[in-house]
Amino acid sequence: MIVDGACRDLDESSELGFPVFGRAVVPLTARGRVAEHDWNCPVTIGSIVVNPGDWVVADGSGVVFFEQQHLDDVLAEAERILCRETAMIAALEQGAPIDQVMGANYEDMLK
Repeated sequence: MIVDGACRDLDESSELGFPVFGRAVVPLTARGRVAEHDWNCPVTIGSIVVNPGDWVVADGSGVVFFEQQHLDDVLAEAERILCRETAMIAALEQGAPIDQVMGANYEDMLK
């Protein structure tokens, strides 16, 4: 579940196999303040419009939305980044200094 706001019980939800991703955590219950008004319709999360059929990828670092038509491109790019990061980890494990492994062009790997 993606929450465009604060939510609670993130650890417990994850333990139940129902991961929840929100902008922040809060100890308050949502009872009496949450209502379902529609389903299978476009929603706006932050400034991003998410349509039915769009893909959502989320982890502890963030949430990404993309249209189904871009799936192959996104997967190819993710594989490219994974290969590069795997090689970087191997270099670190072999004793290479982190400043050499990361280098000045690390951020360019996303371009």
